[in-house]
Amino acid sequence: MSVTVFPRRVRAPVRSQVRQIPVYITGTGAFLPRDPVGSDRMEDYIGIIDGCHSAMGRRALPWNGIERRHYALDTNGHWLHSNASMSADAVRLALKDAGLEPDDLDCLAATTMRGDRPAPDHAGAVHVELGGRTPDLANFQSVCASPLLAAKHAWMAVRGGQASSAAIVAGEFNSRWSRPTFHEAETPPDFLRFTLSDGAGAVIMQDAPRAEGLSLRVDWIDVTSLAGRFNERTCVGAGEDFAMPRSMIPAWIGAYLEKVDSGCVDPAHIDHLLWHYAARSLGDEIVAQLETTDAMIPRDRWFTTLAERGNVGSASIWIMLDDLMKSGKPRAGERIMCIVPESRRAALGMMMLEVVGPGQVLRP
Repeated sequence: MSVTVFPRRVRAPVRSQVRQIPVYITGTGAFLPRDPVGSDRMEDYIGIIDGCHSAMGRRALPWNGIERRHYALDTNGHWLHSNASMSADAVRLALKDAGLEPDDLDCLAATTMRGDRPAPDHAGAVHVELGGRTPDLANFQSVCASPLLAAKHAWMAVRGGQASSAAIVAGEFNSRWSRPTFHEAETPPDFLRFTLSDGAGAVIMQDAPRAEGLSLRVDWIDVTSLAGRFNERTCVGAGEDFAMPRSMIPAWIGAYLEKVDSGCVDPAHIDHLLWHYAARSLGDEIVAQLETTDAMIPRDRWFTTLAERGNVGSASIWIMLDDLMKSGKPRAGERIMCIVPESRRAALGMMMLEVVGPGQVLRP
């Protein structure tokens, strides 16, 4: 079956005459609460609605391909963490990986789909939990692509000389919104209850690579809004399955192909692809459509931990990157591409990284 994607536009890279400082990811961290929960015990934690086990939820499991996930509450629904505390723990782990302390941070950029409270901001709540001196704060609230919005803010701050070190963190506490005791009218559809889970991920950006171990030079970050191509119902309506995000796959692929056509991405020279997708069935559909183009990155270069870690919303890309770095697979000189689609407001975030050795400074 042939696939029609949105027209490919070629946009020339924007080049500045101002001197820009190379930026490196020098630390990664992921905090996943408690022991992993198997699919047979999910409703012990997220609860049973209207006294019946969920048939839709059970059908969602083969779709999403998730075998284990983590929850930040116990079987009685009691919170064992907050979103802010998990986010702060992820930052601490990333700081430790980079050999830094909270007092070393000049910038803290945080994101979440839903914070612990409607206000004030999630970034401030994370800073309260983290401690340390007063950094520049940036707060972003959206869905899966929001961590790359936060990353772009931090990247530009370090690149422009306004910060020498920055933490980017994303955290989610999805299970509490899935409990039947939480505002019955707001309980999400069962396919989301059986797909989303809890945790946080963070990365540290600095203006110099690590003295020991591998760093990741950040070559570019791009977040493209596609919301204008879809109506309000398509973007916001959740439905009861993955039909809504599936309908956006051609637009996501079209945005990716624009980067290929502009020369920013050479599929043949991507060594590790971290493409976040909400469910395995969506990942399979993305692959099937990409295989009809000339820009498919070989499947054996794709890296995912969806089955083992679950879908942790905005935190997923940092959890995945942390797992990749700790796997020992990346080698100096290799290129890592991160792609994060967002369906709720139709966007695509992309980030290009190059692995560098200890003390190795590469000019863009």
